[in-house]
Amino acid sequence: MVLENLSLKSLGLLEFDYCEVPSNQSNKVLKMGPMHLMVFFLLGLFHSSLAKACLGCSTNGEVNDPAAFQYISNKLQNVAPKGMENEEQAVLVRIKELKKQVVEGMIYTYGFEAKGLKSNSLYECKLVVLLKEWMGVEEVEEYNCKFVSSNKQKRSLPGSEFVIDAESNSDLQELKSFIGTEVGKKLNSKYLMKVVRFFKASEQIVEGSLYRATIEVAKTNCLENSQSDSDECQIQQEDRHICDVQVWYRPWLNKKEVDEVHCRPQPEFCAGCPVETNPGDVTAQQCLKRALSNLNARSNPSKQLSLLRIKKATSQVVAGIKYTFDFDASNENLKTSYSCKAVIISQPWISEDPAVTEFNCAPNSKQ
Repeated sequence: MVLENLSLKSLGLLEFDYCEVPSNQSNKVLKMGPMHLMVFFLLGLFHSSLAKACLGCSTNGEVNDPAAFQYISNKLQNVAPKGMENEEQAVLVRIKELKKQVVEGMIYTYGFEAKGLKSNSLYECKLVVLLKEWMGVEEVEEYNCKFVSSNKQKRSLPGSEFVIDAESNSDLQELKSFIGTEVGKKLNSKYLMKVVRFFKASEQIVEGSLYRATIEVAKTNCLENSQSDSDECQIQQEDRHICDVQVWYRPWLNKKEVDEVHCRPQPEFCAGCPVETNPGDVTAQQCLKRALSNLNARSNPSKQLSLLRIKKATSQVVAGIKYTFDFDASNENLKTSYSCKAVIISQPWISEDPAVTEFNCAPNSKQ
């Protein structure tokens, strides 16, 4: 390393010593000492820390943050985003994505769903805001929405209810331990209860999510009021129950409630055996109605059927849920009622449309 006229003494950092080199070289050579190496080492650490901080990189924020929920709600109330039909006012349904980026200030990027108050239509929206708090400046760089097709709205509009695969639903898996504990309280069990499995589940979009599920619960070897880690508690084979539960989940408020529990002792184990199902069960009704709708879509309009009532229903755990229905249906065009039987297999993780394996109807004898 060849240097000329170099000195950092005036900077108060260090002083360089020079050694003479052979006469055939006119330059002076820097003689590196321990202090020099220490300074370069510290400079290296400084640049390394800058790289790790990644100034200007985008980071994920908490989509369930109440402050973010309130901020977007206020923005929708005061200013209609571009893309809303007739510039109608909208309300926030849920925040799907939140990103933060440090620039000259902070850029917040929100991805969210909103519902039109008049049209009840669902929109996917984006809001990008540059905030400079020390200057009291807020600049909206992007604020728009686009209409969501009717097929996607079925799963997102407030009030809609649909069948879900509980095993792949992150909310239900997160709530599993909480549900088991709450069911144990309802059963007055002195032992901690655990959810063994979900037989079926549905989700309804309300202020948050309303989950309805049929589950199997079992007691563990841990007392209900013990301080044991629930993961270490072993499930017992005896004293199991089948329960219908309803759970209201509002993660942005950190609230979860099991507000309905109906349990019955589990019958003697019979893998894959049909069990009688309540004809008023929402999931079963939805499955039959969807199957009828699909059949009607492929039938002559004069022969389409409407569900009147389910007389009897059974469910059976197979590769999914196999339902057997005895029900009454009517044909409005022919003014005729029918007594019907249908066998339907529901596999919601594969398709929203259930598979109809048997379907027979005969006119009722009493018309």
